[in-house]
Amino acid sequence: MAVLFPKKVPAFSRALGEVDDAFDEEPSFLNNIHTSLSFEELQNVPEMINNVIIGIGDICCEFLTCHCQCANMSKVKIIKFTPPESPVVECTAFLCESSIIVWLCHTKEDDNVFGLSNLVESLLSSFSVNEHCAFYIFSSEYSHRSQFPSFAPKLRSPFVRKLHTSRFECRHVDQNIPMLEQPNVISGFAGELLSRLTYRRYAGCLYILFYDASFPLSNAAIFSAIGHCVISLPGLKHLQPPDSSRFLESGRANMSHGQLYI
Repeated sequence: MAVLFPKKVPAFSRALGEVDDAFDEEPSFLNNIHTSLSFEELQNVPEMINNVIIGIGDICCEFLTCHCQCANMSKVKIIKFTPPESPVVECTAFLCESSIIVWLCHTKEDDNVFGLSNLVESLLSSFSVNEHCAFYIFSSEYSHRSQFPSFAPKLRSPFVRKLHTSRFECRHVDQNIPMLEQPNVISGFAGELLSRLTYRRYAGCLYILFYDASFPLSNAAIFSAIGHCVISLPGLKHLQPPDSSRFLESGRANMSHGQLYI
């Protein structure tokens, strides 16, 4: 997952101990950043949505691609976020069984950008959701075990942590997945999504897959490595194929960028 920190935000740089007097004297730097969103509407979705599943970054998108299967699946919308040259984030929405939306959001690595709030607002406003709709966000992050000192001796890569909104507490949550340890501060696309869900009083849960150098990112074994961490999460239970093991073996070969295995 790309770490999408905002550029030159005084409060942010102060928190890191930097001196930013120049920014205080000249606030107009924000106006020099031009971002744009482009939309491609492929199909109208008149029904109310019950569940929204969002995969962020190539790792989670590939996993969802190979493990999501519905009898009726169709691509309905594409959003591209471009600040100011090539797209940094491209989100493709799929409609499953008329009541589930699956977003695959591919991100570029090492891009620091503005305007994620505009992208997230557009993503969350794309479809009508009912008041009990649940949002499941899947993200990944390279991690050093020193970030989790109390668990470091027991940790084996990869592992999953969760962080959810207050409305999600009343829902069934997998108790085997620990909450994100303190300080539970998240940033970038996932952070913007969770903060918007909190503000709108939606039920939302973020699952973060932490991995290290031993994780086989460029190998088909990626699916067997992630499988035991993620396959039983509540959000994915809506989309389980009848024989998950078959997809663990052959999923990567059948996956193409921005498309779900159907």
